[in-house]
Amino acid sequence: MHLIWYNTTTAQYEYGSKTSFRALKTASTDPSSLSILMEFTSDKEHLAYKVIEELNVAKTEFVIRK
Repeated sequence: MHLIWYNTTTAQYEYGSKTSFRALKTASTDPSSLSILMEFTSDKEHLAYKVIEELNVAKTEFVIRK
């Protein structure tokens, strides 16, 4: 199983296995800074990296609200 999560410490969306996410969360000084966004039951690495790329671009763009 693979995940996409948001890391508030690095301000980036990241992709990896559930095992790597757990290891990162265990090693983190602030485990609440890691939020799972999507879960993949099979290895869809290409799709996951495309989603992450779009999310990281979107968060840098300004939104004009009326």
